[in-house]
Amino acid sequence: MGRAKKQYTAEEVARHNKRDDAWIVVHGKVYDITAHINNHPGWTCSCGISTVLAIMRTLGSDCSEEFDEVHPVRGDGQRQLPGFYIGDLT
Repeated sequence: MGRAKKQYTAEEVARHNKRDDAWIVVHGKVYDITAHINNHPGWTCSCGISTVLAIMRTLGSDCSEEFDEVHPVRGDGQRQLPGFYIGDLT
């Protein structure tokens, strides 16, 4: 049998809005991207700083629109995102 998925409210997600505790919502699914944020090359390479700042601005919220604008359907972001999945937005 499959494992039950965890359910989160928007209020719960909103509390995870910092670099060391970073959650986002994309299309109704909740992702803990803390590890991604902390390992992002934008922190050490000026070429990626705008990307890091854009991601930081969306922490704790639904960023479906922003995610879709930046990540093509078959791009790296789409392939990496499932690894950060922790549950669904209620």
